[in-house]
Amino acid sequence: MPLNMWGDHYLLSRICLHRQFRIAADDATIRWIDDFADGKRIGRIPQDIGEKNRETGEYVREPFEIRVFDSPVELFKAIKEKAYLKASGVDGCGLSRVVATYDWEYKGGKINDSSPDGLWNVELHRDAQGVWRMGAAQGMPRGYDAFNPDGRADYFCHPWNYEIKVGDKGLSLDAVWAESPHTLNEVGSTFSIQGFDLNYVGVIIGPSVTYREGKIVFNERLC
Repeated sequence: MPLNMWGDHYLLSRICLHRQFRIAADDATIRWIDDFADGKRIGRIPQDIGEKNRETGEYVREPFEIRVFDSPVELFKAIKEKAYLKASGVDGCGLSRVVATYDWEYKGGKINDSSPDGLWNVELHRDAQGVWRMGAAQGMPRGYDAFNPDGRADYFCHPWNYEIKVGDKGLSLDAVWAESPHTLNEVGSTFSIQGFDLNYVGVIIGPSVTYREGKIVFNERLC
């Protein structure tokens, strides 16, 4: 279909999409993600080697990376490192954020009187056995540390989305959470990244997601 606009000539065509699935990974990795998300099973994490141009040896599809962390602190550090890289090239990533399941309380627009910083946080601590637990241990200093948010190996505390203020204001109505630099230290939800093609995302899984008899089980009553 020819189209003339502003003195230029364009050729337009119509494409019918039968499905839309924005993930650049091999079939084995996609099946693993589907099985995990559908609560079917957790298999061995596949090793995606990507796809290269046979003549040049350059990547035409970069390897899809899946990593499992036993510490939310280390997970957050890794995602922030990805976010600081340039958003182009094989090693570029740019848009990267951390999200969590709905296991931590959040009441937007209200002050959290139960937290010393007044924020609604995703908060965990590591006990003496090395197991991460909800909230803070008894007697442990609490709250989000804006100057050194990932400085404690046994304590994790980051605010939910839209909690960190810039000056006296929060995120403006015309700004997007996942694209705003100051939200990098916040934890998002499925809604705050909906529709975004994040290059890397870290997921903190709370107690509402359990593993029983080889399958993922979701307990909505714990959310």
